[in-house]
Amino acid sequence: MLGDEAAGWLGVLHPRLQGRMGWKRPAILFAMQLERTARARVPRYREYSKFPSLRRDIAAVVDDDVSSDRLLRCVLQAAGDALNDVTIFDIYRGKGIDSGRKSVALGLILQDRSRTLTDTEADRIVASTTRHLERDLKATIRE
Repeated sequence: MLGDEAAGWLGVLHPRLQGRMGWKRPAILFAMQLERTARARVPRYREYSKFPSLRRDIAAVVDDDVSSDRLLRCVLQAAGDALNDVTIFDIYRGKGIDSGRKSVALGLILQDRSRTLTDTEADRIVASTTRHLERDLKATIRE
């Protein structure tokens, strides 16, 4: 995926067609949208930090139609340079979550390249990030 669009596809040739071709092993097929990949943002190099990282988790309830990519872009924009990595480690729908919504658990790895971040600084980054999620994606933050 590039943004909300598929960058291509991957699949296995149907066994019937494989048999007609006389191939004994499955054929793996793929196609890429080169125009889309050419426009993709190239990750920038970031020097490894010798200072420790901190992890903070956020659980945000968002509408079902909010894509993972959109959610991650919002976090990246809000958290700034101290954000070293962000991952989605759980998506929950069910008891306690309104219909048409989902709870998404995010793990943020915070790290400064020049010094050790304090807990207060990390908490400030998380607070800023949650405000962005609430404002931009109409998220509700779970405690």
